[in-house]
Amino acid sequence: KTALLEYFVGDSSVYVLAIEKDTAHLHRLDKPENWHKTINNFRTSISDASTKLSFVSHAHQLYQWLIPEPLKNPNSNIKRLQIIPDAQLNYLPFGLLLDSIPPDSTYQNLPYLLRKKSISYAYSTALLLEEKEEQDITKYLYGGFAPKYDGVEHEDLQNGRDSVKTQAKKFKGKAFLANQATKKQFLKSADRFKILHLSMHGILDDENPLYSKLIFANNEPLQAADLYNTRLNADLAILSACNTGTGEIKKGEGVMSLSRAFTYAGCPSLLMSLWKVPDGSTAEIMAAFLEELEKGKTKDEALRTAQLDYLDEKSSDFQHPANWAGFVPSGNMDAVFNHNCNWMWAVLLILCVVLYVGRRAIR
Repeated sequence: KTALLEYFVGDSSVYVLAIEKDTAHLHRLDKPENWHKTINNFRTSISDASTKLSFVSHAHQLYQWLIPEPLKNPNSNIKRLQIIPDAQLNYLPFGLLLDSIPPDSTYQNLPYLLRKKSISYAYSTALLLEEKEEQDITKYLYGGFAPKYDGVEHEDLQNGRDSVKTQAKKFKGKAFLANQATKKQFLKSADRFKILHLSMHGILDDENPLYSKLIFANNEPLQAADLYNTRLNADLAILSACNTGTGEIKKGEGVMSLSRAFTYAGCPSLLMSLWKVPDGSTAEIMAAFLEELEKGKTKDEALRTAQLDYLDEKSSDFQHPANWAGFVPSGNMDAVFNHNCNWMWAVLLILCVVLYVGRRAIR
């Protein structure tokens, strides 16, 4: 029920390699003259709630260009999409594309692709298929870092800090809050956690991607370059900061972003942001995401559920995509909590107890 779509953007055409369980096809799509303008307008319309640009028309246009031909039958039994984007497509949350334009165009009732399919991303097929070495040396399930800012140079993120504190308590993990959330503490202890949650400011440097940074306590920066020299053991890194999934696009390599640096530091899966995300809604969605993960859902399905629940429960003031759709998952989407494995061990334990009691009774 999974399809992988790998896009290659050329001068006049877009090629898509579509792989499903039993088939693989290469498609050539015409690249319209207004390609760049439509993508730029779409990005603005979803990341800026105050814009007057039409989100609906651009979202439907991009769907028509990118989805029907590769999938052939978008309404088939395919429930999950893994997308390897190229060029400007790296900046698109495909889940916001619309397969039609309904008469009722309120944000809550639009036919988002996310309503029908879970969607995740990868930098390349090589990274997607690369298996992480089985050496779990993490000591804690969860570790969160949430600095306190003075409100002058950087706005304080109280909601994010409260969320990290709550999740650390829930998962019996560690929370490094306010002045404890230092760069030194991160580099010292980040490899001890299976789920690594960073709730802080992120600053994008388009001209020098290696200088893009996360801001720890005392306004101390951790640059992308620092991460390339770090080894992390986390199964999942939640980069709850602005623009962690964006950066300069290099031909043949993709986006030079903070999230990419975490991938090369050893994190097989990430949650990253494609624009400046609001503190309040981000904290709510991250809490719901972790709750869905705990139920045993895959990472893409957990985020999908958290985002759609937020959209369906909030008033119209908070339904614009800028509030809830900024985060996308990347990499390995396997479940963090394998309940099937837990059930197997429980059954084996019960069988052992029954056999033991049975032998005692026979004697």
